[in-house]
Amino acid sequence: MVSKAIYKFEPDYTVSPGEVLEETLEARGIMKGDFANRCDLSSKTISLIINGKAPITPDTAILFERVLGVSSSIWLGLESEFSLNKAKEEQENTIAKKLENLKRFPLKELVSKGFISETSNKLHIAKDLLNFFAVGSFEALDNQINYYSERFRHSPAFKSTPEALSSWIRIAEVYADNIESESYNRNKFMKSLKEIREMTNESPNVFIPEIKRMFKESGVVFVIVPELKDVHLSGATKWISKDKALIVLSLRHKTNDHFWFNLFHEAAHILFHGKKEIYIDEVDKNDTLEEKQANKFASDILVPPKYIGIFKEVRPARDFILDLALKINIAPGIIVGRLQHDKTIPFNRFYDLKEKMDYTFLSS
Repeated sequence: MVSKAIYKFEPDYTVSPGEVLEETLEARGIMKGDFANRCDLSSKTISLIINGKAPITPDTAILFERVLGVSSSIWLGLESEFSLNKAKEEQENTIAKKLENLKRFPLKELVSKGFISETSNKLHIAKDLLNFFAVGSFEALDNQINYYSERFRHSPAFKSTPEALSSWIRIAEVYADNIESESYNRNKFMKSLKEIREMTNESPNVFIPEIKRMFKESGVVFVIVPELKDVHLSGATKWISKDKALIVLSLRHKTNDHFWFNLFHEAAHILFHGKKEIYIDEVDKNDTLEEKQANKFASDILVPPKYIGIFKEVRPARDFILDLALKINIAPGIIVGRLQHDKTIPFNRFYDLKEKMDYTFLSS
């Protein structure tokens, strides 16, 4: 059976109810003055309605129904549709004056990810962009971008553009909106972190689904969004609502030590810091008390300080690292990353013990 397509007629022009009224009167051979008398309205009022300078009110619509036999709901529907289309035209004209703003955004990447339609019509692109950000105007969009920019801590080496940064965060929000989670429970979240910490030797195909599941049951949504062209950051944390938090990572460095450190760093923001703030973390995470606290939490939960202290007395060797990793049930690359960060060993030392991470597991 072939289904029959149904198309909705949506003209690209606006017909005023006054035009319909004038055509109706002409078709029935009714003079405007006579019609005004029948409605007990002035000829001026009818002329204003016909010329689109006065609206058809509910009272007027009832009078038109009595005189012409056309339902008052039809007249009000025409008036409502006319007003809506007129408002759309005015807003589109306003948006059209702001099209130069489009070049600030990573449009090609948003198109490739399906958030914006692939079209050459800049007005359509602009409307898609506003819909993507769930804002009503470019002024509102600028306010949102400024909010994120004020909270973004640039590193000396890399700089993300505010528009790309906001787009990256918005992608994470859209993903998170489609994920149902339990209400946030701090104890359950802390318990899940301890359990997840035992999975660092597993493959991403194993631990990524488990992280998502356990976090979701704790009221925290976890998503991975690869960096956009002009985004250079590790992760971000924000509260979507009072009972639902979001952690997003970029997998920027693509090694397991960075992944696990950044995951626990972002988790610390949820555990210990305010719900009103958004934490957008770059390479250097040492400029505020909150970032230092998050750093310490991530470092200590992965490799307890008492074991790191051993390396002050014993020169780090491969076998020693592997033995310690086995003893504390942690991936060897995480210990290497910690030693490199503490400058106990150079950054090229034991690099082969780190596990590479890519995006192949994201489809799982």
